[in-house]
Amino acid sequence: MLEPLPDDMARDLIRGHPQADRLRQAQAANRDSAAAHMRHGVMIVPVAWTVAQVIADLRTRHSDIPQLDMIFSVDGDQRLVGYVRPRDLLLSPGETPLAPLLRDDALVVDGRADQEDVLHLAEARGARILAVTDDQGRVLGGIAPPELAEILREESEEDLLKLGGVSPASSQFDAPVQIVRRRLPWLLGGLIGASVAAMGIVSYEDALAESAILASFIPVVLATAGNAGIQASTVSVQVLTSGHNWQGDLPGRVLRELGGAALNGVLVGLVVACLALLGSLVINIRAPGLLALTATIALTLVTTIAAGMGTLVPFALRALRLDPAAATGIFITTTNDVFGVLTFFTVASVIYL
Repeated sequence: MLEPLPDDMARDLIRGHPQADRLRQAQAANRDSAAAHMRHGVMIVPVAWTVAQVIADLRTRHSDIPQLDMIFSVDGDQRLVGYVRPRDLLLSPGETPLAPLLRDDALVVDGRADQEDVLHLAEARGARILAVTDDQGRVLGGIAPPELAEILREESEEDLLKLGGVSPASSQFDAPVQIVRRRLPWLLGGLIGASVAAMGIVSYEDALAESAILASFIPVVLATAGNAGIQASTVSVQVLTSGHNWQGDLPGRVLRELGGAALNGVLVGLVVACLALLGSLVINIRAPGLLALTATIALTLVTTIAAGMGTLVPFALRALRLDPAAATGIFITTTNDVFGVLTFFTVASVIYL
């Protein structure tokens, strides 16, 4: 309940609470770590106990254990030995020692592990229960399906924010100064890309002076390149964040994206070409056929290049151990603006001018 609140508000709410120290400790954990998402109310019992002792302890502490979906067993140093399923307790006589019932295939994660790594590990191993330990191997808590669902929701929201060029730390409680600090860097990054694209346009000043009609195609080229790049990068990020990434499929995936982008580029180019030809019936346009051909070829190349970059950049960032979601939004849009402008005017210089 405290997690989505601002830190100062959360501190005020837990002041004087009987569990204030534990709440402050949980609040101080890195919000992207396993420790921040683990459930503290888990049942941890000594390995030397019997089934009857475990059940008796459960009845005593039932109010502190909201869900009985994980029962961890530890040795004298609080290090994990294994876990027991509740059904095994119910089906075993009370005098049965706990040790023979323990399963040793528990998935263990360090409390400092990143939540995204925890999610990928659970998906890869098909695990429903994870034990969270400290650097000494002592059990701190556990992660079950409700916690995994919360991690998945947060990761999706984080990627969505990055897609929109907003810092993942942003929230609805941000003050104006925080909004500036968390959003201005993304805007400045977009400004740099747009400035480079503008310089590219200026370098073709003579071409624009010779045929001003080319200026009307610049917004079309920029929008098409940006959209194609965002579409491809979003699919790549989804593949990486879902954990369903097979490196052997990367060449095939790139070829499929390039093929689809080329077809989309041809179709978009043909639509723009038809509009240019129709426009030539109303206004005076020099060599409308060549202009239509220029638009078709340029948009095909621009869309293909943008899709190729959008597909490969997230994988390159993952190889550099960076968040692949950083490839979406402003980064891809501004980069493709630059390549789009250069490609369009290069094609126009060869065919139309």
